[in-house]
Amino acid sequence: ALIVQKWSSGFVYTDDARYDALAQGRSSAEICAKVVNHRLGLCNFAALGLVALLRASDVAARQVAGKTVDGLGREGQPHAWVEFWDGRRWQEVEPLIHSARQY
Repeated sequence: ALIVQKWSSGFVYTDDARYDALAQGRSSAEICAKVVNHRLGLCNFAALGLVALLRASDVAARQVAGKTVDGLGREGQPHAWVEFWDGRRWQEVEPLIHSARQY
């Protein structure tokens, strides 16, 4: 829980296309390093960085993508989040729960 809180509280969500270059690199390790160091971008960047940190802490984790659902069960926007293995089952985590938004 501490990893999630520290990660999401320091991550700034932005949909500014100028930051898409963060997701470019020669390897997945290079891309993860950029995301973790910059802590800025879209929900998929936040999920990628959190998965990398959880795995580095020996916690099984995966990135999941889908669409949000509102309180009435209607489909919403595309979104990425994280699931981690708690020893018995996969638990969902919102990587942007404590993040700031940049406009």
